[in-house]
Amino acid sequence: MRKYTHSFIQLTVTGLFLFLAIAGISQTHTRFSNFETVAEVNAIQSLWGNQFLLRSDIHRINSFNAAQDRDRTDSDWAFLPTSVELLSVNEDPRQFTYVYTPNAQRFTTSIKEFKNGTWVNELFELCSYDANGNMLSSLWKSWDGVSFVNASRTTWTYTDNGKVLTETKQQWTAGAWGNTEKTTNTYDIHGNVVASLYEMWENGAWKNNVYDLLTYNTTNLLTGLTRQIYNGSGWDNALQLIYDYNSNGLLSSGIIQEWDITAWLNTYKETYTYNSTSKVILYIGQDWIGSSWKNSEKYTYTYNTLGYVTSALGEISMNNAWVNFTRDQFNYNDFGGIQAQVSEAWTSGAWLNQQMVNNAFDDNGNALTCDLLHWDGSGWIQDQDGQIFMPYSYSMFNNIYQGYRTNAVYASFLVGTEEQLPAYQSMRVGPNPANDQLKLYFTLDKPSQTTVALYNSAGKQVMHKDFGQMTKGTHQLVLNVKTINSGLDLLQWTGGATQQTEKIIIKK
Repeated sequence: MRKYTHSFIQLTVTGLFLFLAIAGISQTHTRFSNFETVAEVNAIQSLWGNQFLLRSDIHRINSFNAAQDRDRTDSDWAFLPTSVELLSVNEDPRQFTYVYTPNAQRFTTSIKEFKNGTWVNELFELCSYDANGNMLSSLWKSWDGVSFVNASRTTWTYTDNGKVLTETKQQWTAGAWGNTEKTTNTYDIHGNVVASLYEMWENGAWKNNVYDLLTYNTTNLLTGLTRQIYNGSGWDNALQLIYDYNSNGLLSSGIIQEWDITAWLNTYKETYTYNSTSKVILYIGQDWIGSSWKNSEKYTYTYNTLGYVTSALGEISMNNAWVNFTRDQFNYNDFGGIQAQVSEAWTSGAWLNQQMVNNAFDDNGNALTCDLLHWDGSGWIQDQDGQIFMPYSYSMFNNIYQGYRTNAVYASFLVGTEEQLPAYQSMRVGPNPANDQLKLYFTLDKPSQTTVALYNSAGKQVMHKDFGQMTKGTHQLVLNVKTINSGLDLLQWTGGATQQTEKIIIKK
């Protein structure tokens, strides 16, 4: 199957409004200030990675759990938003219209604002790609009342294997493009980024600003990141991240250190505990006080049978004891998309409602509406803005908006065609999503008893096949799933002493 391009996955409004700070459009900078918080959150996450300050952010928890692979890039069909209406307390309603290439790459984005009873042009984006589907440029224009005029532009270059080499941002000033900032990445032979240089354009030349150095262990797991700041003549240490892993390759601890003139000083530490399916069930945050680590916060996670977080309980340390602080509870659709999330705060010995997310989906896991509500003491109302994660395409991806409600319309795109899957020592399955048939491909290193079982989202077994003793070598099995209801299922394959479980989408 052809994989989704990076531009498809990166379709978020965060990137859109990050551009505004670069463009420096005075009349829109204040107007979009609420969106800048989204960009700041993502910038922090980019620095810390998915490890630090995990807390009750469900999207980062899902990403953190490496065993929970929701990037089902072998799907034949993609569903992409073509129109999204955003409602906000602090801003006028906005309409986002997206146009894509036949390969499901974002081609244009247009944004209109509802003023005085009519939709008024505001911003427009035009993207270009190379033959491999890598985004080469993103050009943003703003509406001056008569026509769209250049505002900002981002361009990318790539290594031979498709890794981002440079990212350059420019601003349209006095009828010409002027450089503003540039990031240059360096990779090792394994494709890991080992250095990232951030430069600012000053007085007609690129000037050093920030330099990140990254290290990895022999299994290509990130072990450290050191950030340095340029002082005008050399690099000064600023921040350091240190990661450690358990015997299963799962992150066991992370430490943040800050540079204090001559030495690294500990500031914050998190440790992680996992269940038998490699899902994080506990992390403890500690502050460095004096000469030792002191407990600060603790979060405990529970999961359903499909591996999705159902609750996140946050506690803080007070007088050497853990005290309730915050709690989030989640419900999901058949594809793992959040249908409801309720956030509570521990107040005067009781849990009190704070915030609620309600999402309504179509049959393909696309969020038709997303609502963010807050508790006013007696009921749920929409009087505050916040981050809205709008799931789509079997709830695999999210667009991020800032407001209290989105209404979306989608279109389908054929992004791959079924092809013969190669034989692996471990089992492969396709197509996924499946309609009538599922094909399993696997290799047995010796004659082995082979079985296949399918479980629905409630944990009920809906299929069991015993293929008996199968010979050594490569095999292909075909399962008839015509009678299986649509939804997300778990397929469990057993070949001798080897067992493997995959998430399967059944779509009628």
